[in-house]
Amino acid sequence: MPPPSLKIVIAGAGAIGGYLVSQFSGQGHQVSIIDVNSDRFDRFPSVPRERMYVGNLVSSSVLARAGAGSADIFIASSNQHEANALSAMKARRMGAARVVALIEKADYFDDPVGIYRDWFGIDLVLNTRFLVAGEIAKVIRTRGVLAVDAFVEHGFEMVQFRVQAETEHTGRPLRDLRLPEQTLVVALNRDGVLTIPRGDDSVRAGDEVLVLSSVDKIPFVERIFGRSKVAGHKTVILGGGTVGHALARQISGRASNITVIERDLDRCDFLSRELDRTTVIYGDGSDGDLLNEEGVGSAEVFAAVTGDDEKNIIAATLARALGAERCIAKVSRSGYESVCRHIGLEMVRSPDRIVCREIVRALLPYGVLSETPVMGGQAGFVEMAPSPGCPVEGRILQEAGFPPGAVLCGLFEGGRFSIPHGQTTIRSGSRAIIFCSREARPVIDRLFGI
Repeated sequence: MPPPSLKIVIAGAGAIGGYLVSQFSGQGHQVSIIDVNSDRFDRFPSVPRERMYVGNLVSSSVLARAGAGSADIFIASSNQHEANALSAMKARRMGAARVVALIEKADYFDDPVGIYRDWFGIDLVLNTRFLVAGEIAKVIRTRGVLAVDAFVEHGFEMVQFRVQAETEHTGRPLRDLRLPEQTLVVALNRDGVLTIPRGDDSVRAGDEVLVLSSVDKIPFVERIFGRSKVAGHKTVILGGGTVGHALARQISGRASNITVIERDLDRCDFLSRELDRTTVIYGDGSDGDLLNEEGVGSAEVFAAVTGDDEKNIIAATLARALGAERCIAKVSRSGYESVCRHIGLEMVRSPDRIVCREIVRALLPYGVLSETPVMGGQAGFVEMAPSPGCPVEGRILQEAGFPPGAVLCGLFEGGRFSIPHGQTTIRSGSRAIIFCSREARPVIDRLFGI
């Protein structure tokens, strides 16, 4: 049985709002759009014209005509943060079940959860720059691993690494290894062939391994498979805007040596006052000589987070050529994804995708909550909430009918995250983290009622 359609009203059809319209309408939800510019409506052929409303998103009459009062979800996503807050407040007073507002101004974000929810009735307040910074921070904290939120938030990490040499543990069946409790070898990539291992499979030198375990057990797991190097703590951030500032603050407890490079002198003064234990450098981060002088080649992490996609890619490429271990580029245009992958850069996806993911996770009661491709797109993680009455609801894992190319690696239920076993029951209201191949994905969608 497919999940029922939700009534979603999106006020503001710019870059982020437009992405949300496309995503939700593509999932079969009933989407209505409000925007002052009717020309933007031409981008959404899947939305009927009768559900497109021209006008100010703060106007009570416009909100009423768009059906904001009866909306399951109302999202104010324009580029005017004050208007978004006011529009969301009005939609809540009119009767909208759940309300979201994008508020970009950092000064309005001191206590977004408490103030906006408790005082104004707004369920979710999002700031794209803070979200991007948080995304990069998670990538850094997890040593470049796939930062699936359900893992990270609850003390687990997913590590992906290549086994460099044979050890006493390689070549032995996985069931005979003394792996820590709540540890799961999720996948092996051997000579380009992806497999989901069972107890009688073994890990060999040259294998690319994907392992889920608690944070404190990750170093032990890596040593078992012959990876003894621990990520260092030198991080260089290019760009001291809102994203760079937030990123430096978020990783300050993890990295012992942080450098921020910023080309605006006044901003440098601000950062120097605001950031403890951080070196602030005035200069152009696309200058290879400057990067070399500042020792970027010895950095464990180089993160280019300016507002210029091309500059971020160029600077990250220069840092990689100088010897930086991991190079991350903040990129807004989806077309650059293949470029970054080709030249070996880690990429943080565009803000619109991050915002959409956060909204889906927070507000949709079932369906696909997030997707993370891995291993060159051969497979990926998908976060799902079972639809009511779907085939897996109420079944134990070993009887759920998972195909060979898929494994349930995590279950979020009742405020707790755990790695399931064969007798674990998949219940309505839970969130499941599934690793599956492209071939297995249609079966997983059917099992979860998608």
